[in-house]
Amino acid sequence: MKTTITKTNILKALAFAFVFLLGKNMNAQCASSFNYTINANGNVSFQSTSSPTTVNCYWNFGNSQTSTLTSPAVTYTANGTYTVTLFIWAMPTCSTSSQQTITITNAPTSTCNLNASFTKTVGANGAVYFTNTSTNTSTLTSYHWNINSSFFSSAQNPTTTLSNGYYTICLNVTDSVNMCFDSYCDSVFITNSTNTCSLNANFNFTVGTGGNVSFASTSTGTGTNTIYSWWFGNSTSANTQNANTTYANNGWYTVCLFLSDSTNNCTDSYCQSIYVGTANTNSFCNASFTYSVGASGSVTLTSNSTGTTNNTYYYWTVNNNFLAFNSNPQTSTTFTNFFNYVCLTIIDSTSNCWSTYCDTVLIPTNPCNPSVSFTMIQDSTQALTWWAVANYPSNTTNAVWSWGDNTSSTGFYPSHTYSASGFYNICVTITVSCAGTASFCSNTFINKSAEAQMPMYHVNVVGSQAPVAGIKNNSANEAMTELVLYPNPAKEQSRLKLNMNAAGDVTLSIYEITGKLVQQGNYNLSEGVNTIDMDTNSLAKGMYLVTINSGSAKKTVRLIKE
Repeated sequence: MKTTITKTNILKALAFAFVFLLGKNMNAQCASSFNYTINANGNVSFQSTSSPTTVNCYWNFGNSQTSTLTSPAVTYTANGTYTVTLFIWAMPTCSTSSQQTITITNAPTSTCNLNASFTKTVGANGAVYFTNTSTNTSTLTSYHWNINSSFFSSAQNPTTTLSNGYYTICLNVTDSVNMCFDSYCDSVFITNSTNTCSLNANFNFTVGTGGNVSFASTSTGTGTNTIYSWWFGNSTSANTQNANTTYANNGWYTVCLFLSDSTNNCTDSYCQSIYVGTANTNSFCNASFTYSVGASGSVTLTSNSTGTTNNTYYYWTVNNNFLAFNSNPQTSTTFTNFFNYVCLTIIDSTSNCWSTYCDTVLIPTNPCNPSVSFTMIQDSTQALTWWAVANYPSNTTNAVWSWGDNTSSTGFYPSHTYSASGFYNICVTITVSCAGTASFCSNTFINKSAEAQMPMYHVNVVGSQAPVAGIKNNSANEAMTELVLYPNPAKEQSRLKLNMNAAGDVTLSIYEITGKLVQQGNYNLSEGVNTIDMDTNSLAKGMYLVTINSGSAKKTVRLIKE
């Protein structure tokens, strides 16, 4: 089985956002206003009193909930002050908005105490029956079951049939009202299945004009009883062997093909990310963003969109969930999932322009617990010279060396000179890309030489992969520099160019975004500029991570296969 991604459904909200912001200044014939009544248990009733009465309404209640009704009601789950905005429009004649601040003091006290759990029973011929034993659930609780990271059911007590083998089952339980979540995983080993299922889902795709994309199943093990189900990542689907869809916005989309064989009781699925750049979007602006990952899943999203003005609004969603909607081009959040599908829509009322861009944000599942160390070695051939052989983590971004004589140096491989022998507490403190830090100290005796005419003592820091004897460049910043991948996107071949500070062996690996290794090779490179030609013809279209390792150094770049 292969990874399945949760469906996205943001287009409707984006359409509303686009319409009301597009006509933001055309309010001569519109007047937005509303009344509200605070009821028991945090419930509030709203009534539009706008004119004309036939306008379209879009409400933002200030708590991540929205509505398009004329007289909606919403329940606030936490006390506090909220800004409620009513946008109205009667295109093309008018569009405007109004705001009021409300204070909630009677919200129901609720704590997130969901406890996900289940039991399982293995029946005949690989049948598995799951019983949901989660506690503190309600009628609003939703269930999401995965087998080996692939979604297979949203039922409360599902049943499935598996072939012989080992499987990891996970249940994700969500309470959207109280904004809480819990998960539970268990394993099952099937040995009694007579299932001869050989389904292997796969597909190719072609991006055409106007955002149209054609998909062709290249799955194997299929037959006349095979059922095809497509999910295109844009709220549309299909049930044919080959299919097509039209994307309204440029950006990244996750497309999945699900196969089922009712005769042999087996299923398989395949997902890959595609990029659409031919959608019929307005050319005045172009949405795009970058992101940085900090400690404990904290992420900062920063728009680098073009064609924006002071009237540009930024609409962010994550995995089909609202994140932010304001005029600030930067927002921060914390992700708990490894795979996060982020979309940014920019809407500008000055240029009457809107554009959407989506990308995946991957959060490392390993905790950020870095470590660092070094070993002091006295040079046997050079008088008064010591080597500090450092072991840095591959994601180290900065290092500060304290020499024990009230001086310090910043950098990976600095040098230091002592004016006298003695004991010195030498320390290094590093910062890594996930925002963690680590330190290591060594109380070292820098001893005096018999040659009195040479009173200075030298310490040079080198990497653990470098030879101590005969080092030519002890100030090199890292093992590899100038890492360039071209062409990117690639079709049949791509070339990796890198500059080696010293000759050595490297390992080049290509991974799917799910973490599956698809290609790997070992190369012996010389000092200086090297190139490695990669055969990408056999790769399916989508996004990959290209990683190159040299000793403790590691670099990763993203590859797009067209």
